[in-house]
Amino acid sequence: MTSLLCIFVMSPTVYAQVHDPYQVSDSVQVNQTVVESPAPPSGGGGGPIPDDDEPFGPPPFSITDIDIEESETHAVVSWTTSLPALSTLSWGKTANYELGIMSGVERKKEHSFLIENLEQGTQYVIALTAKTASGKEAHTSGILFRTKRIPDTQPPANVSSFMAQYDAEDGEVSLSWENPADDDFSRVRIVRSDIFYPEDPYAGIVVYEGRNTHTADTWVEKGNTYYYAAFAEDESGNYSSGAIAYARIPSDRKTDDTIPDDARKDAWFGPAVMYPKESEVPEEISELTFDDFLFYQNGKESERIGSIVSIDRAENTTIALSYDEVPEVLKTITLVFEDPYDASKTFPFLLRVNAEKTAYTATIGELPESGIYTVTAMVLDYKHQVLKEMEGRVVVLGAIESTHWSAWMCEYCTPSLSFLRMLHCYGWIPIFIIMVTIRMMQRKNRKKRQRRFRITKHHVR
Repeated sequence: MTSLLCIFVMSPTVYAQVHDPYQVSDSVQVNQTVVESPAPPSGGGGGPIPDDDEPFGPPPFSITDIDIEESETHAVVSWTTSLPALSTLSWGKTANYELGIMSGVERKKEHSFLIENLEQGTQYVIALTAKTASGKEAHTSGILFRTKRIPDTQPPANVSSFMAQYDAEDGEVSLSWENPADDDFSRVRIVRSDIFYPEDPYAGIVVYEGRNTHTADTWVEKGNTYYYAAFAEDESGNYSSGAIAYARIPSDRKTDDTIPDDARKDAWFGPAVMYPKESEVPEEISELTFDDFLFYQNGKESERIGSIVSIDRAENTTIALSYDEVPEVLKTITLVFEDPYDASKTFPFLLRVNAEKTAYTATIGELPESGIYTVTAMVLDYKHQVLKEMEGRVVVLGAIESTHWSAWMCEYCTPSLSFLRMLHCYGWIPIFIIMVTIRMMQRKNRKKRQRRFRITKHHVR
């Protein structure tokens, strides 16, 4: 008798529930194929292995109830088969499912696999295959899901070289700055006040928003002082602590509006400050020192000796002051960097409390020059109307781009100037000079002893 070979192919549509915050709908349409195995020849031998004990025959074989629970780095994929089956899961970033495959070891109806070591915020595609003991197969493919993103709470670096200069000819304040190099940098928001520096991007009058590096404030009046704060924003909506600058608009009266060099840093706080006697400073503020300000690069604390800190110019630097170090009163904390080659240039930054309320922080990008910066930390206590000043030094090591460095630096030091590299290249010079000096002194002393010996021998004869 000739056996009859029958293959049934069904392509129903299955809807899988996928928890995907990046898609409008949680329903993903997939293609499912069910393959019916051929019946064995009649006559001797056993028939197909029964899949179920249903009185009216087994139900159609299918994969249903697909559910995906994703996190930042892994996903749990669960599904149901209408008959006990062994299941296989494949996944990847493309329809080639190139990243991996895993299979079950037990025939069952409820299936669940854990996919680990995934990238955050990344879309993946999976395919499922199930096979019963009798050879029935079901396939699904093209199931998409996306891992969650780890919330970005890290603010970007502040703008650098923020300056405000009054242009008497045009009657406006020219503002200029350099945008941070952060990959997720979005824009700059500049706000101003005629009372004091705005402490957040929502205070004061908005002067500019965008990605340019210069603008002009035309709404100014003579005789006023304007305080500007520039806040960098990233793509997650985080704002930097703020870079500050101010501009004095001369009045029509013949007065000297210039600021003496010895009072230039104090002028950053303008008329908003009353300088008290030392005994009037609260204890929490009077005990502050520059050593309380910690400097971090790439998550590691920078090397320091007392009030001298060493940082790499090419890396972002985060300055932090512990939240518990200062009293819980309304205050402004500022760091002012003084250009190592031009004392008239200063770069001040605000420190703001972080989201966890553990520290007051500011992140700064690349400074204009390598060299030794004088840094003044200032804490203004509004309640007591007092100002505490602390001074330190920051040694900025980096690429030799300035004409202030000597031209005899070798190429090994040029890409990234550092103390260790300079010691490696030129440390032998003082050692050589010392050794030569010692050698010359030894030779001189030997000649003296030889001469004394000859004189003594001559007298003995």
